[in-house]
Amino acid sequence: MKHIKRKWKNLPPKAAASIMHVAIDKTTLQTRKPDKDEVLSMIMENRNNVQTYRYDHKDEVFYIPEPEPNLIYFNNAQVNLKRLKESKIALLEACKAFENGVVMGHKVYQFMYSASTFAIFLFTALEATINNSIPANFTYTHKGKVLDLTGIQYLNFADKAKKVLPKATGLNFVKTNSPKYDRIPKLKHLRDTIVHAKKSDLKVIYGEIVKEALDFNYDLIIMDVRDFINFYHKDFVQHCDCGGDYQLR
Repeated sequence: MKHIKRKWKNLPPKAAASIMHVAIDKTTLQTRKPDKDEVLSMIMENRNNVQTYRYDHKDEVFYIPEPEPNLIYFNNAQVNLKRLKESKIALLEACKAFENGVVMGHKVYQFMYSASTFAIFLFTALEATINNSIPANFTYTHKGKVLDLTGIQYLNFADKAKKVLPKATGLNFVKTNSPKYDRIPKLKHLRDTIVHAKKSDLKVIYGEIVKEALDFNYDLIIMDVRDFINFYHKDFVQHCDCGGDYQLR
């Protein structure tokens, strides 16, 4: 997989009336002082308008392009994929030699850093995709209680993927892509065991997490997650036109 195309936020065509939406470039920004309530669109070199947010720092005002967070999360996982593979090989080689405990210890840290970053951010991209796919005015009845979007976001991942999304979007990735979806709970389990490591009677509890991370199929799951995202948001995760490798960016 080549590195992905970067995308930025834009206000929807029918933005809320309370939002003051103004397109700017460097020249107009120098000649006018926007209000704090204004949402400014930066005119990019390709003439696309990109939403910005205001950042005040040491008596100066900055306008920063707002990126698509789902793509940042996905990219964070992707850029760790090569490091993950290399660190796994290095860890196993060091442990096979069994000559230098310090080196072996460092290799565990390096591998688990990459594995943790990959699992946490890739699953975060999934959750963000689900939440962003649900219309703002959508409601869902769960155990006799009607939930708005805020309440829906607190449901567990399986309920949202299997029950909420089909009703909210009319699309059902779980049914139409069951082999791919069936692997996603394994990503959730890896992420949960890393994030919520619990005390146990086992003397080597974290060792079980490391073994699960070593056996995990990272190449396959990142493609499954890409397909999940693109199923609900067509062509959202795309290769960049430059064709460069993700690990070189």
